[in-house]
This record gives sequence, C-alpha cells and structure tokens, in this order.
Amino acid sequence: MKRLFAFFFSSMVGLLGCVTSMPAAPPPPQRTAADFFALWVGTQWEYEVELLGAKKTSEVTLLKQNREGYFEDSTGAMFLVDAFGVRDQKRYLLRNPIAVGTSWTNVVSASSVEHYEIIGVEQPCGTRGGRWDACVTVESRNRIEEDKALVNQYTLAPGVGIVTLGTLLETGGRRIPQAHLELVRFSKP
Repeated sequence: MKRLFAFFFSSMVGLLGCVTSMPAAPPPPQRTAADFFALWVGTQWEYEVELLGAKKTSEVTLLKQNREGYFEDSTGAMFLVDAFGVRDQKRYLLRNPIAVGTSWTNVVSASSVEHYEIIGVEQPCGTRGGRWDACVTVESRNRIEEDKALVNQYTLAPGVGIVTLGTLLETGGRRIPQAHLELVRFSKP
C-alpha cells in the first residue's frame, strides 16, 4: 500500500509539475495612445456631422508635419505624439496607459477645465466607414454652469483615429444630444 501511495503521489506531483511548467500565453501587446491615431501625411477622413439637426459632410486630410513635430490637417488642427500621449495645441486627447479608468485633466483656459477618462478598451467598434477590433472610448466633461456640463464621448480605432464623437448637454440629470460625428470613409497613403 505504501508503494501504491508513493507511486500515486509521485505521479500527481509529476503531473502537476508538467501543468505548472507549461508556458503561459503571451499577454496582448500594450497599446499606446499613438496607436490610435493615423498620423501619416496624406491620410484622409470623411465624416458625417450632425449639429443641432443639420447634417453635412466634412473631409479632413493630414497635410504636413512641421519642425516642432506637430502634424497639421486641412482644418488647421495640429497633433503631437509625446511620451504621455497624443495632444492637440491645447489638450491631451488620449493619454497613456490605455486602460479603463485612466484619467487626466486639461486646463484649456482660465475658465475652462476639461476632465477626461478612458471608459472602454479592447472593444469592437464600427461605422459606415469600417469595423475595427480593440477600440478605445474616452469621455470628457467640461462644466459650463453650476448645473450644466458639456460631455464629449468619442471612440478611436487603432491606426485610424476618431471614428465617432458625440456631444451632449448634461443638465438636470438628463443628457441632451447636441452634435454627432461619424466616420464614413478613411484612407491612408
């Protein structure tokens, strides 16, 4: 009986040793803020924009990169990638690390403070312009009066940039849609 127990025990230890020594699957690569923007000169986006009920189409082209490292688009917007994330001239649009709960604050003027938080990661997203895996969603809030705030919620697709953006007026516990932007076409050089 001792031999049977010893054999069983050594077999189980050996089996458990095999199980624990199996290599673990590698974790998915950690994305950075730069992975969610298409910063290549010649990249083009076409958006359908709805503002207070009126619809229009807006085309944007990335025109150049200047000496300071900013990328400039056809609307005059400028974007820079640095160690912290991706920013325009006044604010960070996406900060590292890309994880739910990452938050940051942008002071854009003496009377305007924007609060940002990543509220979704590694989620599928889609528009008429395409479908993507591993998208990230950010929500920003800017109080405009004691009981009113503007809330922007935008989703970025890897290697594309912003694919949807919604602006809401938050007042009295309600969110009233103000504007919506949706990607309908994307191309890169």
